[in-house]
Amino acid sequence: MFIKEVVLDGFKSYAKRTVISGFDPEFNAITGLNGSGKSNILDAVCFVLGISNLSQVRASNLQELVYKQGQAHVKKASVTLVFDNSDAAQSPVGYEGFDTITVTRQVVVGGRSKYFINGSAAQASRVQTLFHSVQLNVNNPHFLIMQGRITKVLNMKPVEVLGMLEEAAGTRMYEDKKRSAERVIDKKEGKVREINEVLAKEINPTLARLRDEQREYRRHQQNREELEKLARLIAAHQWVVATEAFERSIEDLDTLKEQAAQARADATRLRAEADAKEARVAELEEARRAAMGPEYRRVADLEAERGKALVEAQARLASAKDTLKREERAAQAAAAAAAEAEAAAGAIATRLARRQEEDAAVCARAAAAKAEYEAAEAAYEAACTGVAAAGAKAGEGGGTVQGRMMQAREAAASAAVKADTAGMRAKHLRDEAAACLSGLGASKAAFDRLRADKESAGAAARAAEEAVERLAGSHDAREEKALLARRDERARAVDKLSAAADKEAASLGSRLRFDYDESSMGARWDPAAVKGVVARLVRVKDPSAATALEVAAGGRLWQVVVQSADAGKALLKKGRLQRRVTLIPLDRVSGASIPADRVARASEISRGKAVPALSLVGYSEEVEAAMQHVFGRALVCEDKAAAQACAFDRAVRCVSVTKEGDVYDPAGTLEGGSRASGGGILLRLGKLADIQERLDAARTELAAIEKRLSELQAAGAALEEARAERDVCLHRMRMAEDRLASCEYAEAKGRADKASEEAAALEAEAAAQRAEVERATALLAKLEGDSGDEEGRREREEADAEKRLAAAKKAAVKAEKAMAGAAQRAEELGLELERAKTDAADAAKAAEAAQASAAESRGKCEEAEERVREDAEAHAEADDALGEHRRRVAETDELLAGVLRERDEARSGADEAEATAVRSEAEARSVDEARRKGKRQAAQLERAHPWIEEERAQFGKAGTLYDFQATSPEAARERVAALQEDQERLKRKINLDAGAMLERAEREYRGLVDKKDRIEADKRKIQRVIGELDAKKVEALDTTWRRVNRDFASIFSTLLPGTSACLAPLDGPAAGSAGSAAAAAAAGSDDDDDSDVDGEAASPAAAAAAAAAAAAAAGSASSAAQDLSSGLEIRVSFNGVWKESLTELSGGQRSLLALSLILAMLLFKPAPVYILDEVDAALDLSHTQNIGRMLRTHFRGSQFLVVSLKQGMFSNANVIFRTKFVDGVSTVTRTIGRKEAAPAVDASGPRGAKAAAAAAAAASAAAPAVAAI
Repeated sequence: MFIKEVVLDGFKSYAKRTVISGFDPEFNAITGLNGSGKSNILDAVCFVLGISNLSQVRASNLQELVYKQGQAHVKKASVTLVFDNSDAAQSPVGYEGFDTITVTRQVVVGGRSKYFINGSAAQASRVQTLFHSVQLNVNNPHFLIMQGRITKVLNMKPVEVLGMLEEAAGTRMYEDKKRSAERVIDKKEGKVREINEVLAKEINPTLARLRDEQREYRRHQQNREELEKLARLIAAHQWVVATEAFERSIEDLDTLKEQAAQARADATRLRAEADAKEARVAELEEARRAAMGPEYRRVADLEAERGKALVEAQARLASAKDTLKREERAAQAAAAAAAEAEAAAGAIATRLARRQEEDAAVCARAAAAKAEYEAAEAAYEAACTGVAAAGAKAGEGGGTVQGRMMQAREAAASAAVKADTAGMRAKHLRDEAAACLSGLGASKAAFDRLRADKESAGAAARAAEEAVERLAGSHDAREEKALLARRDERARAVDKLSAAADKEAASLGSRLRFDYDESSMGARWDPAAVKGVVARLVRVKDPSAATALEVAAGGRLWQVVVQSADAGKALLKKGRLQRRVTLIPLDRVSGASIPADRVARASEISRGKAVPALSLVGYSEEVEAAMQHVFGRALVCEDKAAAQACAFDRAVRCVSVTKEGDVYDPAGTLEGGSRASGGGILLRLGKLADIQERLDAARTELAAIEKRLSELQAAGAALEEARAERDVCLHRMRMAEDRLASCEYAEAKGRADKASEEAAALEAEAAAQRAEVERATALLAKLEGDSGDEEGRREREEADAEKRLAAAKKAAVKAEKAMAGAAQRAEELGLELERAKTDAADAAKAAEAAQASAAESRGKCEEAEERVREDAEAHAEADDALGEHRRRVAETDELLAGVLRERDEARSGADEAEATAVRSEAEARSVDEARRKGKRQAAQLERAHPWIEEERAQFGKAGTLYDFQATSPEAARERVAALQEDQERLKRKINLDAGAMLERAEREYRGLVDKKDRIEADKRKIQRVIGELDAKKVEALDTTWRRVNRDFASIFSTLLPGTSACLAPLDGPAAGSAGSAAAAAAAGSDDDDDSDVDGEAASPAAAAAAAAAAAAAAGSASSAAQDLSSGLEIRVSFNGVWKESLTELSGGQRSLLALSLILAMLLFKPAPVYILDEVDAALDLSHTQNIGRMLRTHFRGSQFLVVSLKQGMFSNANVIFRTKFVDGVSTVTRTIGRKEAAPAVDASGPRGAKAAAAAAAAASAAAPAVAAI
C-alpha cells in the first residue's frame, strides 16, 4: 500500500484545491524555498493519519490549520489521501478487496474534525485502527523521521537504545502484557489478603462473638430474677420511709410556725425604731441646713474673696520683684555702657591728634611736589621759547649757554646738598624708630595680652548677640499677656468649682467619707488597698433608676470596699475607725449576677421593662465582684406589674424593684410607700462626680497654663539676662580696645611707625634730589658737549624739560591725592569723635534713667509686700471664721452619721428578722409539702404494688425477704443500678439466633478458604507462563538485535564509506568481537561464497556490503543468548579502528550514525510509507547523496516522502515535487527525477546487502557527481 495522490483544499498555505498526483511507489522528494509550503504537505499527511499532538504539525489548535485561520473567506481545511491497495498482502485488515483506499479529514473553523473512508463518514478510532494495522501509528510515529528525532537518538542512554530495539522486536507489547499479568497477580494477592483479612477480622471474631452471646443470654436471665427480688425490697423500704416521714412532719410544722410569728414581731418592733431614728435624722438635717445657711455662705464667700485677693497680691509682688531685678540689671548695664562710651571717645580723640600730626607731614610733602612742578613747568616754557628761565634755585637770569651751564652746576650742587641732608635725617628717624621699640619686650607681651583680650571680648560679644537673637524667638510677650489673663479666669473657675464641690459634699454628710488613721497602719501599708464607699464607686447610667438602685442596694450602699481580707483586718485592728463600718474584701466576696436565661425570661414576661440592676450602674473593673455582691441579684422594673411578674414567675424568682422604690420579693413580702428623705443620694453623688470631674479638668488646664507661663517668664528672664550680658560684653570689648590703644608699646609703636613714615618720605626726597643731581649733571654734560650745536641743544633741552615736567606733574598729583586722603581721614575721625561724644552723653542719660526706674520699681515692690501682708492677715481672719462654721457643721454631721447608722442598723435588723420569718414560713411550707408528699408516696406505692398490703407485716423482719439489716436499701439500690446497667448492655448485645448464625459463619469460612486455594493455584500458573514467555522474549530480542546490528552496519557504511558500526551490549564481550569482525571486513577478508556482485570491488557500496557482512558475522560469532538487559551502546570504527566514544565524531558523522540506527530499526519491520523532513540539514553534499543512494538500495519495498533542500538528496528520487509561493498561496509542480528506477533488490540478508550495494553503485554512476567537502 502506498500513496498515489494527495488533495489539499484550504489547508495551511494551500488556499485552493490542489491535487498532488503521480507519487512514485518508492522514492519521492519534495523541495522548494523556505516558506513555500513543502513541509505543509507532510503536515497534511500526518493530519489525515490522525495526529493528536498538533505541535508536531506546528499548530496550537485545529483552527490554525485552516488557510489564514479562516480570515480569508476560507472556512474549511480538507486533506485527502488516495492509497494504492492493489497488493493484498500489504492491505489493511478488512480492506483486502479494495484496490484503492481514499481517506479524507476535514476541519471547519469553530467546528469539529470529520473523517471519511472511501467517501463514507467514519470515526477517528476506525481511521486509527486502519493505519495501525499497517504500522502507521502517527501518535507514535516510527515512520516519521524529523531532524529533532536524530538529535534525541544521539543523546540516548544504553537503556533507551535497548528500548528502541524492543519496540522494533515487538517485545514491548509482551512487556505490557506481562505487566498486565503481574497486575492480575497483584490483584489476586490482594484478594488473598482480603480473604485472610475477612477471616481474621470478620469470620473468626463472629464465631467468638456468637459464643459470647450465648453466655450473655444465660446471664441476662439470672439478672432479671435478681432484679425482681431487689425491686420488692426497695419498694417496701420506700413505703416504710414515706409512712415515718408523714408522722414526723406534724411536730416540725408547729415549731416552724411559732418561729415565724416571733420573727414577724421582732421585725415590727425594729421598723418602729427605724422610723423614730428617721425622724431624728430629719431634725438633724434641718439643723445642718440652718448651719449651712446664709451666714455660712457669706463667710465662705468672704474667705474665697480674700483668698483670691491674697493670690493676686502675691502674684503682683512676684511680678514687681521680677521687674526690679530686670531694671537693676539694666541700670548696671547702662552704667557700664556709659563708662565704655566715655573711654571710647577718649581713645578716638587720641587717634585724631596723632592723625593731625601725620597729616601735617603729608601737606609739607605735597607743597614741595607742587613747587617742583611749577619749576619744571617754567623750565619747559623757557625751553620752548629758546630762552633760559630764571631759575628759582640759581636766582639768576640769562639765556646764554654759559649761563645755563652755570645754573646746571648750581642746581646739581644744591640737589646734592639736599639729598645728603634728607638721607641723614631719614637715617636719624630710622634709628629713632628702632630706639622707640627697643627695650619694650615686657610691653610687647602686655600688648599681645591686651590684643588677645580684645579678640576674646569681641568673640564673647558676638556669642552674646547670637544668644539674644536665639532667645528672642522663644519669647512671645503677647502670648504671655494672654496666658496671664487666661490663668486668672481659670483660677476663678477652680475656686468656684471647688466651693461647689465642698458644698455638695457637705450636703451629702459624713457617710460618704471613710476616715482612718493612716499613720497608725505601719510603713508597709498601701493606701490603694482602700477602694472607698460603695456609693462613691458607682455611677448611675439612667437617672430615672436612681431610687430603685438605692433601694436594691439598701445598707450595702454605705459599705466600704477593700482590696483583700488582710487589708480589712488591718483596718479594723489598727485604723482607729470613728464609726462602725462593714467591709467588702474583693478576694473573699462571692459576687454573682442573675443567669442569662432568667434575664431573658424576665425581659420576655415584662415586655422589655425589666433589666438587671447591675447593668444600670458604671464602675471600675477592679471592683466588679463588690458591685455584683451589692446589685447582682436584683431586677429594676418600669412599673409594679412588671416587678410582680418577674418576682413570682417560677423561671425568674428574683427580687424586683420598681423605679418608684417598691420592692417585690419572691419570698412573698412587698415594700412600698413614700421613700425616706435620704432618697436621691446616687443622683447627688453623680452631680458631685460631675462637679469634681470639671474641677479636675479646670485644675489640669490651670496647671498647663502655669507651666507654659513659667516657661515664657523663664524665657523672658533669660532674654533680659542675655541682653544685659551682651551689653556687658560690648562694654568689655570697647574697654579692651581703649586699653590696647593707650598701651605703652602701642604708643611707642605709633611713634616708631610715624618715624618710619617720615624716614620713608625723606628717603624718597633724597632719591628725588639724587635724581635731580644726575639730571643737572647730565644737562651740564649735554650743554658742554653740545655748545657748538645750538639748535640741537635747544631741542634736547625742550625734550628734557618736557620729561621733567611730566615727572613733576605726576609727583604733584600723587602728593595732592595723599593730602586729600589725609584730610578725609582726619574729617572722618572728627565725625567719629563727635558721634562717640554723643553716644557717651546718651549712655549717661540712659544710666540715670535706669537708676531712676530701678528706684521706682523698688518702691512698688515695697508697696506690694505691704499689700500681701495686709491681705494675708485678712484672709487668715476670714479662714478662722469659716473654720468655726465648718466645725459646727462637722459636729452636726457626726451626730447625723450616728443616727443614720443606728437607723440603718435598725432597718438591717428588721430586714434580717423579716428574712428569718420568711425562711421559717418557707420551711413550714416545705415541711407541710413533705408531709403531703409522704402520704401521697405511700398511697402511690400501695397502688403500684398491691402485694404491700398483704406483706406489710413482714417489712423489716429478720430472716425474711424484707430484712433491711441483712440487705440495706442503699446496697440494694446500688446493686439494682449495676444490674440494670448490665441488663442494658446485655439487651443491646443479646442474640437469640446465635446458633443459626454460627452455622452460617462456619460455612462462609470454608468457602473463603476454598477460594483462597484456587487463587493461589492461578497465581502459580501465571508465574509459570511468564517464565516461559521471558525465555521467548530473550530469544526474540537476540534475533532482532542481530538483524538490526547487521542492517545498522550496512546502512552506516553506505552513508559513510570506510566505516562500520554496531550495537554492543553494555560491559559485554560483543563490542570487542564486533570490532574485530568489522576490522576484518574493512581489510577485505570475506569468505562468503555468494559475494560475487556486479561492479567494482572498491566501490562504497561494496564496502558497505562488506561491513554489513562483517557485522552479521560478528553477531553470529557471539553467544546465542546474549545478555542485553543492561542496555546497548553504539560503537563506531573507522578503517578497522573502533572509537572509544562518540564524542570523537564530527557533528555530521553523528547525524549519519543516528539516522543509520533509526533506518535499521525501521528496516526490521518496514512500514508502507516513510516521511523524512530535512534530515540532511546538518550534512554536506556527499553525505546527502549517500543518504539518497542508501534509501534507493535498502528500502525498495516502501514509499519514501523526503523533504530536502539539497540536490544530492532529491537527485536520487524517482519523482520530485517542487513547491513555490505565488500570490500568498503555495503551488506544486511535478518532475521526473530518474527516468529509470533501479531494480528492486532484497537487502534482507548478507547477499541482499551486497547486491543492494552493487545496485546503488551502478545507479550512482548515472547521477550527477558532487565533490566531497
